[in-house]
Order: sequence, then structure tokens, then C-alpha cells
Amino acid sequence: MGDSGTGKSPKIRAAMVGAEQECHLVSPDEAYELLRSHPHPVWIDIVTDDTPEAREILTEKLGFHELAVEDALSRYERPQLQQYGDVLFFSVAVLRKVSKLGSAPTGDAIARLRAEANTYEEIGFFLGDDFLVTVATEHFEELDAVFKDWTKPNGRLALGTAYVTHAIIDRVVDEFFPALDAIEDAVEDAFDALATGSQTDIALIIRSKRELATMRRRLNPTRDVLNALLRVGPAEVAQASLPYFRDVLDHVLRLLETVDATRDLVGSLLDVHLSQVSNNLNVVVKKMTVFATVLMTMALVSGVYGMNFDHMPELHHVWGYPIAIFTMFAMGLLVIVGFKIAKWL
Repeated sequence: MGDSGTGKSPKIRAAMVGAEQECHLVSPDEAYELLRSHPHPVWIDIVTDDTPEAREILTEKLGFHELAVEDALSRYERPQLQQYGDVLFFSVAVLRKVSKLGSAPTGDAIARLRAEANTYEEIGFFLGDDFLVTVATEHFEELDAVFKDWTKPNGRLALGTAYVTHAIIDRVVDEFFPALDAIEDAVEDAFDALATGSQTDIALIIRSKRELATMRRRLNPTRDVLNALLRVGPAEVAQASLPYFRDVLDHVLRLLETVDATRDLVGSLLDVHLSQVSNNLNVVVKKMTVFATVLMTMALVSGVYGMNFDHMPELHHVWGYPIAIFTMFAMGLLVIVGFKIAKWL
């Protein structure tokens, strides 16, 4: 592993396949020289921010087009495949899980979803016939794992850089499945909670919907890139590697279908939640209506006998007060019986 500096300087590692079909680590300077002259595959992996040093390496030493370099170092460009002479440039989104609240209880899908957040980075690819340059803003486990496989003797990856590219994208795409499964499990648990009459956290529903929308927005360009890779000529991508890219494309399409299905499920969950809230409100309003009607009926009696007239037959009756109280409760009870008959209670 070579390092061209400290701090924000690019961190570079490189390896090449020799005539004996075995992979060897080489220094960055050797890799720059071998990139277009070596008859066997060369892979240079660069971890860097957008710095003048990184731009100089990619444009001056490696000879890549400045527009492709700008896209590779920017986090705000939409990933797409572009061809600059004999070089294909594209990027794919990488999903990163970030723990917010520490470890969540095992088996609690909703708690796990609250405890983790998905963030996204990108890996840029400069792919040629016998070379590959990857550019990322940080070390990714997917790149580390493939680089380790690349250096294994007699491995399939030694066949060419197209196979290395497939291996990286395949690992990147596979990381979406656990994240999507976590959202699905949380949504299903929320449905189960609704079925038992429990309240659903509206923030969870909104977050799930937002996560799914972001995931779809990140997967769509990857699908487009893979479709474009399958259409380029044999000079850029080895034809024998196309079935592998087609397999990854199938994974992406399956992810997109699952995202759409889960989004529909989240929409249904939101509708059910709102219906439950509306139903609970109706129940409360119904109870309050009954109480108000009963009290209004009782208040009718107290209102009549609260009038300050001199000549009221029952005003000075010895049993007037008990009779008024009895009449009030009797009329209230009569209203309650009426609501029972009408099946309001």
C-alpha cells in the first residue's frame, strides 16, 4: 500500500497481474507507468477528497479527462456512464449504516430502524481494457474485500479488470438488501401493532417513506449504469464478463421492485394509521356527545327551577328539591337508555 502524503493527501494502493497470472502489489509511481503500457490488468485504488493533488494525479499522471475527474471527485453529480476515448467513467452509490443510538434490542425491527441511519457515498470507476482506477472519499469494506481477493493467486479476478469491477459493484449492491430488509421488518411490525390496536409512531412511517425514496433515488442511476455497461462494445468490456454484470442488474431490479412494494406498504400503513386516528376521534366525539346530551337534559330541569318567579307551584314544596334531583337523574338515565336502543353505546 502506497501513501502519497498525510492528512488530506490521496491514499493510493495498486496491484498488477503479471505474465504468470499472479497479482503483485506495486507502488503508485510504478502503477502510473504501467497503467496503459502493461499488457495485463492493473488496478489503482485512490482514497481522496477533492484536492489539487488528487486532480493532478488523475488528470496529469493518469491522463483522464478533466470532466470525468471532476465527476469522480464531486459528491453532487448524478452517477452515469460516460465514455472518454478508450476509458469508461461511471460511479455507483455505496450505502453506509451509521449507528445513532447504540445497539438495538435483538428481534425488535422498529428499534433497530430507529437506532440506525443510512448514508450514501460514491465510488468512481475509470475502466479501460486492461486497467481500472477506483476513486472514493474513504475506505470501503467492499473495496478492501475485493482488493484482497484481487491479490489471491489464480483467482477469477485475475482474468481482467471487468471482473474486478463486477465484484465491487456486486458487493456494493448486496449491501442494500439488509438495509431494505430492516425497513420491511419495521413496517410489518408496525402493521402487527396496528392489528392489536396499538398506536403507530407517525415519525417511523415518515422516516421509512423517506428512506425508501432516497434508496430508490440512489439505485436508479446504478441500474442505468449497468444497462449502459451491457451495451458498450467488446473493446471496453470483456464480453465474457457481461453475464456477471447482467446478474448484478437483476439484483438491482429486484431491489427496486422491493422498494416500490415496500413504499406501497408504507402508504397503506399511513392510511390505516390515519383511519385508526379518525376512528378513535369518532369514538371520543361520540362519548362526549352522549355526556353533553345527558348533562343538557339534566340542566333543563335545573334551568326551569332556577328561574326567579314568585309564583311557582313547586317552589315552596317540602319535597321540591328531592323531586327535582330525582327528575334530573331520571331524565339523564332515560337519555342513556335511548342511546343504548339506538346502539350508540
